[in-house]
Formats: sequence, C-alpha cells, structure tokens
Amino acid sequence: CGGNGGFSLRSPAFVASFGLHAKPGSPQWHRACERERPYADDVWFAHRLHKAVQRRDSRFRAASQHVLAEFAAETRSAADPAAIHKTWDYLPAADVVAHLEAPLRIVLATRNASKVDSA
Repeated sequence: CGGNGGFSLRSPAFVASFGLHAKPGSPQWHRACERERPYADDVWFAHRLHKAVQRRDSRFRAASQHVLAEFAAETRSAADPAAIHKTWDYLPAADVVAHLEAPLRIVLATRNASKVDSA
C-alpha cells in the first residue's frame, strides 16, 4: 500500500468513514491498507468506493462515466483535465503537450503580469 494516489481530492472525514483514520503515507495508513488489500492507496480507496456504490451507500454518489473520464488524465487523454498524472508514461507526446500547454500558458501569463506590476 502506498501514499501516491496521483491526484485526488479527499475529505479526511469521508476517508475516515471508510476505515482510514491516518494520514496518507504514515505507518498507520500502510497497516490499514495492508489489512484490506496490498494495493496502492488510490486503488484500495477505489475498491472501497466501488463497494459503496454497489450497496447504494448514502455517503457516496458516483460521478457519471463522462465526468470521471474528463476529470483527470493518466492512461488516456481528456479534453481539459483538472489534473494529469504521469501521462508521459502512457500517452503519445502530442497528447502530453496538449495537457501541459494550457497550465503553462497560465503560469507564463501570471509571471509576466507580476513582472509588469513590479516594474
């Protein structure tokens, strides 16, 4: 079990409701994950969420397949992902460049604006 979920937005209270009461990457986190399955934390958590959806747990409402597919990019491309995780390991270079281009434009525009403000 690891502490690298790539990119995730998790409420600590929500995660605790699934049995994890420790900080990701801590020894307690690893022990909790190992008791369940020997997976990375993101896979472990995905299994738990899948079970919650199957039993219609009221604490969790799954996003649509479309939203899930467009939220983040890793092993497949997304039109405008909120996050990317190691896309260079899985996707063609053109897709990786497309994913990085918009955030880099924002960074450059912010940097240029701060230079103008300080002049």
